[in-house]
Amino acid sequence: KLPAPGAKPDMPLYTRADLAKHATLEDRVWVSYKDGVYDVTEFIEAHPGGQVRIMLAAGKAIDPYWNMFQQHFTTGFALETLEEMRIGTLAPGEWVEVELGADPYALDPLRDASLIMHGDKPCNAELPESKAMQAYATPNALWFVRHHHPVPIVDENEYALEVTLLDGS
Repeated sequence: KLPAPGAKPDMPLYTRADLAKHATLEDRVWVSYKDGVYDVTEFIEAHPGGQVRIMLAAGKAIDPYWNMFQQHFTTGFALETLEEMRIGTLAPGEWVEVELGADPYALDPLRDASLIMHGDKPCNAELPESKAMQAYATPNALWFVRHHHPVPIVDENEYALEVTLLDGS
């Protein structure tokens, strides 16, 4: 993760109240990340997570969302893309570091060491080709794994799955 980008002399300063006024497509959608202010309006349709997800942060800080969706930090691409949309900086005293709390992925299960890991928060892994044909049925621990959120904690003694077929039965 990058440190707060800091004021840029050629860019204006904004308040959090200014930011909050830009929470709809009609008013243009602004977000903040650390102390930077960004106009993401033109990016909304291209957002891989969909328009609904990015609009959750419209007019607010994206820091808490990116704590949950940590794939934004995997390659640096998201931060580079965001920086291209920078329009200013939060004025002194306006940026307050958001308390993100505990790591939402801390209780995820351990993964098999042979999996090819593409990302760990959230987990994105695949079965190595050498293990693909070792058994007729792929063991659960080696099954393709891709999550967009932390793995939920489920008490198997209390959990019940109800399935309704198309015919209603």
